[in-house]
Amino acid sequence: MRPIAKDVATVSIEPGRTLAAGAILVNLSRHLAERYDEQYDILPSIDLSLPEQDFTCDLGLFPPRKTNWLNDEIRVGPPISAFEIVMPTETPESLAETIRRHYFANGVQSAWVISPRQKSITLLHPNQPAHVFASGLIHDLATGLEVDLDEVFA
Repeated sequence: MRPIAKDVATVSIEPGRTLAAGAILVNLSRHLAERYDEQYDILPSIDLSLPEQDFTCDLGLFPPRKTNWLNDEIRVGPPISAFEIVMPTETPESLAETIRRHYFANGVQSAWVISPRQKSITLLHPNQPAHVFASGLIHDLATGLEVDLDEVFA
């Protein structure tokens, strides 16, 4: 979750991506696409347009829609669920707070905070306590997703 300037086209590669974050994105995208490709659009590194601040979301889960190849969108509205990877300069708590303040206020139904160093995922829902998973199967009631933690950190 990286803030970006409001209403300014993104023109450079996002800074700070790590090898572990890249591997997690590939594993998670593959896992979700194999199981939920017909139910959702699963989009990595997507720029979101929110009323007070724009962000780059590591991975977003959206309702399915037809891509308009001639009139591409630079920024899209909020996802149903957001997946954010904790970077070395962040803490899971600070990232969760930013998610609660910006994403949930704009209709995001769940958020997954992925901590590579701890090999854990914190599942967040609006107005509910966080649930931290360090092993096993994660079930998101807001989206119906089931994800095996071992596949994310394979």
